[in-house]
Amino acid sequence: MAFNIVFNYAEYPTFTDAGTFVMEDGSSAAFGHGLPSANVWQVGSRIVSKFATDSKIIARISSGKQQCWGEDPRLVQFFTADIIGKIGNWLLKSYFKKDAWGPFDYYKWFNITFPMQLMLDVSYTFNEFPVLVQAAPRCKVGFKGLYRTFDEYSKSVLFDNNLAKAELELGFYSEINF
Repeated sequence: MAFNIVFNYAEYPTFTDAGTFVMEDGSSAAFGHGLPSANVWQVGSRIVSKFATDSKIIARISSGKQQCWGEDPRLVQFFTADIIGKIGNWLLKSYFKKDAWGPFDYYKWFNITFPMQLMLDVSYTFNEFPVLVQAAPRCKVGFKGLYRTFDEYSKSVLFDNNLAKAELELGFYSEINF
């Protein structure tokens, strides 16, 4: 078993420079202004354990008070925990996020947070080959579920009236890598 503990603290005594972002058409644009002064922090840990030759588990936790990358001055106090477990050809991924940004950079650029996010992904890999055999095909089938709740900082993109309080996505997938 191995683990670490990380702590970051930063003081921004003045406004930051304005950031840029990539628009849908691929062009770049700048935000109107930078972020106000703030003191931000984050603490986290990662734990790795291999309890058999074909089994391992990786767990991470993180909490902090951070700024977005765009121009919204709101500070975000968040907590996240995720776990990845592998037993033979089975793989389990799961996370819990409280008041955290969504899964893509876009969410942190525009300070879009969700009160709660839960994800579960269970998959089975066929034709597992050692890492040295790069040309070998790998096939995987799985099930993934994602649950999110919304508040004033995360309106639903699925409904025009934004009355949805939560969304649930369920899906089966297959993956073939060459």
